[in-house]
Amino acid sequence: MEKKKILVVDNEIEIVNTLKRILEEKGFEVVTALNAKDALDRIESHRPNLIVLDVIMPDVDGFTLCSTIKNDPKFSTIPIIIQTGIVEDTEYDESHWKQKTGADDFIRKPFDIKVLLMKINKLLLLATLFLFSTLFGALGSATCPA
Repeated sequence: MEKKKILVVDNEIEIVNTLKRILEEKGFEVVTALNAKDALDRIESHRPNLIVLDVIMPDVDGFTLCSTIKNDPKFSTIPIIIQTGIVEDTEYDESHWKQKTGADDFIRKPFDIKVLLMKINKLLLLATLFLFSTLFGALGSATCPA
């Protein structure tokens, strides 16, 4: 069975390296990027199954990058988990972020790795179910020659 590929995007190298190590230990293939430009390049070249995306980055913020990905028909179905340490400002409310950016889930830093893994597995399962339902739906609507 092919490993699921996760793209981790964060400008903090320590977080990137820690997540990469933990996710690889859990059996995932991990691709990393430290900024939005590199993230878009990695999405195009590696086609990840899921993206863990930080909000605060030096070039383009995670909100904008998430919206860019979700508005691209080639990549719009890739699940995205937004992560951030910003928790005080009401503008950064979880439901607001999901609605504004199209993110599939959200996690606050510092996060419990067990919670992140649960969210990753849930979204990968939902993406697989969506793919199967789309495939079988298309097959079910096809006419079968008698």
